[in-house]
Amino acid sequence: MTHMDIVKPAFHSCSILRALWLALIHIPFVMASSHATEKETITWFAAHWPPLMMLKGEDKGTGRVDMRLQLYQANLPLYNHKILEMSWGRFWHDIKAGKKICSPMHLKKPDRLKIAYFSTPVDVAVSHRIIMKKTNAALLNNSASYSIIKLITDRRFKGIVESQRSYTKELDEILAEHEKNSYFQKITIAADSLFKMLDHNRISYIIEYPFIAAYHGKQYFKDVNDYASIQIDEITPYFLVYAVCPRNDWGKQVISDINNMLKTLIHQAEYQKIIFESWLDKNDLIQIKKVYRNQILNQT
Repeated sequence: MTHMDIVKPAFHSCSILRALWLALIHIPFVMASSHATEKETITWFAAHWPPLMMLKGEDKGTGRVDMRLQLYQANLPLYNHKILEMSWGRFWHDIKAGKKICSPMHLKKPDRLKIAYFSTPVDVAVSHRIIMKKTNAALLNNSASYSIIKLITDRRFKGIVESQRSYTKELDEILAEHEKNSYFQKITIAADSLFKMLDHNRISYIIEYPFIAAYHGKQYFKDVNDYASIQIDEITPYFLVYAVCPRNDWGKQVISDINNMLKTLIHQAEYQKIIFESWLDKNDLIQIKKVYRNQILNQT
């Protein structure tokens, strides 16, 4: 065995150890760099609720809220985005648990403020209306607005409301208070069945958002022009919609980022087109534009 035969393996071992040592030194820096560029993920609540959210069918992704959410994702590049279909109850359960989930479409209520952060207003929506045939509306003197209490206690009119649904706190309380001495039924029923019953004169009216009535009416009414949409005296005709995240440090930061995004986005024509061209009649459009200008564009 020569001297070179001894030295070469020793030198080679030294080189391997040095390389391993240098690699180990660099691992923390590589991990730190990877962690620094890792994005947080916002899981967005979704529900199939035409024409606001279209999760299936030919109109998939073209709902009013669908299109707003697409703009949010494009304008919040600091986050990864995931859309998850779930029930309304499950969403609020997860919000209360502090999970990293947000919604692009919820109403601000006192009890919700305890468990969630709300953005500045993102949309203006039309409140529930009385939907009935114009022949019945004539019996109400074709009023643009009418008392829901008078309607449900009037024996001339038979209505049905969905028992598993909330019609906002104000309407829920009215329906509960007058249920025993009224002429409506509260039953578990699919919304499309109500439209069919209304068109076949099996009931006199339903309580529904007008944009939902306009969308489903085209499918289930023989002639949508036979129907009237009447405001309800006891509630405000329009309300604001907000983005919602859990009431924790993560949710607070996401809402802050959403608010900063909205400062620019709400002025853009693409965003306003979504708000102003989504199943609204002419009268509602005039009022929606007024509310949008006064309460969204002029917000501080």
